Amino acid sequence: MKLITADFIVTCNNNFEIIANSCLLFDKKIIKIGKKDDFLEKYSNLEIIDSGKNSIILPTFTNPHIHLEYSGNKTTLKYGKFMDWLNSVIKNREELMQKCDENCIRETLNKILKSGVSAIGAVSNYAFDLKPCVDSPIKVTYFNEVIGSKPEMIDALYQDFLGRFGQSSEYNSDNFKASIAIHSPYSAHPILIKKVLEIAKKENLTVSTHLLESQAERNWLDKSEGDFVEFFKNFLNQSKSLTIPIEFIKLFEGVKTLFVHTLYANKDELNEIKKIDGEIITCPISNRLLNSKVLNLDEIKRFNLNLSIATDGLTSNYSLNMFEELRTTLFAYPNRDLHQLAKELLIMATKNGAKALNLNSGELSEDKNSDFMVLNLSDESQKDDLILNLLLHSNEANQVFIDGKRVI
Repeated sequence: MKLITADFIVTCNNNFEIIANSCLLFDKKIIKIGKKDDFLEKYSNLEIIDSGKNSIILPTFTNPHIHLEYSGNKTTLKYGKFMDWLNSVIKNREELMQKCDENCIRETLNKILKSGVSAIGAVSNYAFDLKPCVDSPIKVTYFNEVIGSKPEMIDALYQDFLGRFGQSSEYNSDNFKASIAIHSPYSAHPILIKKVLEIAKKENLTVSTHLLESQAERNWLDKSEGDFVEFFKNFLNQSKSLTIPIEFIKLFEGVKTLFVHTLYANKDELNEIKKIDGEIITCPISNRLLNSKVLNLDEIKRFNLNLSIATDGLTSNYSLNMFEELRTTLFAYPNRDLHQLAKELLIMATKNGAKALNLNSGELSEDKNSDFMVLNLSDESQKDDLILNLLLHSNEANQVFIDGKRVI
């Protein structure tokens, strides 16, 4: 057993307890939070870890939606309008894929780990990121993505998916789980979606899908109008949407589903997501860069939907650092109380993210996995200001533990 001391322990539990001058007793799982002298009196042969000056222990982050395969992008793509961005991705995707090989992805994962992330939901199109994900100490839910709306291509696309899913499933372990992603309602044929979701139901998998990320998508799905008309005519010889949002959502009944973005979802659609026990993932920086819009947090709260936060990929973000994502999001909602929002964002990045990926972590309490990080602030902080200060002044964790093992 190990014992680690801290000036503050931020539990991220239901009561959001912050415990001063305490210790965490742990092995692979958390045993107890208490006082050092009490533990030393009760237990012998403890490995004692001093977390240092101005130390904070808190759960590690979960980043439940990230694309790694295009991590070589910096200034290649266009931002500001969704369709401009999408067209630039299509134009440059071959170049971007060549920019980031396995070593590039490994370096990206190491940076993610240093930023206090112990678990990710990696959405993969080509499986170029498979081996780095398998080799990383980060816990990975590996979402093999399905995309394609041409009816004549359904069988070929399905076989391609089966190959990638089968390949990644060979690596299933306690820390790696092969799963499924459906790209979006506008880009995947309903028949293909149904075929793939049968596997998800059979194997009890969590599925991820983009939904209503842009106004262009909203217009296309509702009326087959708007900016997507020319796109579908030129690339797919398609003049009409294959589904509407509410019917798309219903396809996922009986499958645990993570709906990513939902920027333009209406109340009926959010209610349908609630009815099928769906969850929401928001990517605020990506949403700002591609749509100049962020999610209505109050609307999601009214439906009592589990809401987690993610970075998306480097095609639509300048960083995969969760501290940066949380810090930027603080400034995206100027009408919300600053301290309360800081707490909500931390819960979204820890407890809610872990729930999204079915992990026994995200909070510091007995029998949870020992997935936690240590931060050391440069100066002392008052308890009331602690959460805001750690979000404002942290970029990397000083120590990261996964299943009780120190990895940073």
